[in-house]
Amino acid sequence: MNRPAVIDRAPLPNAVEPLQDMVLEMAAQLDGLRAQFDAQMESLRHQLAELRRRLFGPRSEAMHPG
Repeated sequence: MNRPAVIDRAPLPNAVEPLQDMVLEMAAQLDGLRAQFDAQMESLRHQLAELRRRLFGPRSEAMHPG
C-alpha cells in the first residue's frame, strides 16, 4: 500500500504566487495521471470482456434453465 509522501516545508516558498503555480502544476499532473488511469481501466475492461466471451461464449448462446 502506498504511504503519503512526507513533504519538508523548508524548501517551499513563502510567497503565495509561487505556491499557486505549484498547485496548478500538480493539478495538471494529476489530470494526466487520471487520463492514464482511465485509459488503462478501459483497456482492462475490454480485455476482461474479451476473456469472458472466449470462456463463456456470447450471451445469445447462453442456456437459461427454467
